[in-house]
Amino acid sequence: MKKLPILFFAFILLSNCNSAEKKAKEKNIIKANLTADSTLFTLKEDGYEAKLSTDSQNRRAKADGNTIFQRIGSFSYIISELYQKPTKVLKSPYSRTHYELDIKWSDEISFDIVRKKVLKKMQEEFEYSVEKGMFEQQTIILYKDDNARLQKAKHSTNSDALYKSSLEDGVWKIQATLEEFANELGDFSDQEIVIQEDTSNTIYNFTLSTNRGFSSILKQLQEVYGITSEENTVQVEHYVISFKNS
Repeated sequence: MKKLPILFFAFILLSNCNSAEKKAKEKNIIKANLTADSTLFTLKEDGYEAKLSTDSQNRRAKADGNTIFQRIGSFSYIISELYQKPTKVLKSPYSRTHYELDIKWSDEISFDIVRKKVLKKMQEEFEYSVEKGMFEQQTIILYKDDNARLQKAKHSTNSDALYKSSLEDGVWKIQATLEEFANELGDFSDQEIVIQEDTSNTIYNFTLSTNRGFSSILKQLQEVYGITSEENTVQVEHYVISFKNS
């Protein structure tokens, strides 16, 4: 009978060791998942390098330079930026994931060549098909109504990135020419937006609240930056993305 307490104690000790070992394994698994490489693919050839990885934050941002192209956002956003046309994604299995795309290239190669190579890799990686279509879309024309107010937003500091855009917590900050700004505003509103009679490369800084929707942004542009708008309806070509397993 005296051996029972000793055996019972040994059983408890063994159980505690197994439990500790199990927790250690679980901790190592969690640590491995946290430090796992989030890179989905890397393309590296003469003259350019491209990398696509997952992004843990629910955000959207972009930056452009003479030889850089950076985008952070949803699959739909990344794809539309690469195709450079309105894009409709049908039943995406990747709708909950955000991505970061970084492309750098040399002066010896054009971005259009690199863009097409990255799109080919994207299509292989995500297994989707592409078709062209037409649809009616509201076109909004932006006019410079008060140049004095607009000039207050003129960008005056040096920067490696000619174009920057970030949207966080309902605040949209964008550094761009008026043409680039109109294109980005079109992406935000899913509408065709153009700037009337502006071919300059002047860069402006805009800070806009997006919490009250698109109509509120147009109102801010008029009241703060002296830019008014007018609507029209046109036929627009777009890409339709569909997935093999959807």
